[in-house]
Amino acid sequence: MRRSTASLIVLTLLAIGCSRGATPKVRPSPQGTIRIPLVARGTSGTIFGLRDATFAINGTDAFDTEPFDPGRVEFLMDLPGGGHSVLLREGWQLVQSVGGGSFADVPAQLVSENPTALRVVAGQVVEAVLRFRVQGEVVVLGRGPSPSLME
Repeated sequence: MRRSTASLIVLTLLAIGCSRGATPKVRPSPQGTIRIPLVARGTSGTIFGLRDATFAINGTDAFDTEPFDPGRVEFLMDLPGGGHSVLLREGWQLVQSVGGGSFADVPAQLVSENPTALRVVAGQVVEAVLRFRVQGEVVVLGRGPSPSLME
């Protein structure tokens, strides 16, 4: 009986010792997310989309480019916390909905800062805002939910 009591004590102490070392500390992710909207509704109610866009995203040890996929209304990228910039490279085209699921190129001028400076915070989403002058109005991609290009 002494032997089994002693064995039980040893096993209990081993289990306690192992459980202390086996429980990892949970740390918050050092990553945050950059959101770049790719579609917007103009003040006229027209849906506009950014086509053939390539973004250069750099900053805290990060650099990436991403071509526009016409099926996406936004681009998301996880990056380490800190300062970053988003550059819209030459070659982009703004399109507008012309009804029936069709879209047409429209002349547009980028009027927001390019590159745009952003501060990424761990566990949060920060949005890049792009502004374009098109057909007498300023179309803002950002600051709210993106409409569907199929509306």
